[in-house]
Amino acid sequence: MHKAVNRNAHFSAAGVSFLLIELDLAITFCESGLITSNPVHAQQNADRVRDALSTVVRMQDRISLTQPEKDQIAAKTAKVTKLLAQLEHSLSNGTKSPPAERQENI
Repeated sequence: MHKAVNRNAHFSAAGVSFLLIELDLAITFCESGLITSNPVHAQQNADRVRDALSTVVRMQDRISLTQPEKDQIAAKTAKVTKLLAQLEHSLSNGTKSPPAERQENI
């Protein structure tokens, strides 16, 4: 039985690390999407962030979390959600317009 408890603890620790890394990556994708001038890259980043949030929501119920871990995940999730809203706003209001085509001299 000791091995089963040890495996569950290891699984939970790995799961918590996975969720936190997924949220950190989502934050990075949001920040990158907000500063890029390429609307295609910004949209791709927004899509990746939505996928990450979906994964975190789906997986956090499968992992035994302590209250501090829940609080940490909730805080990072809130930050990602806020940044994603900013990114989606910049995409929807045209702030991220396609780059002007280059005129090459012939």
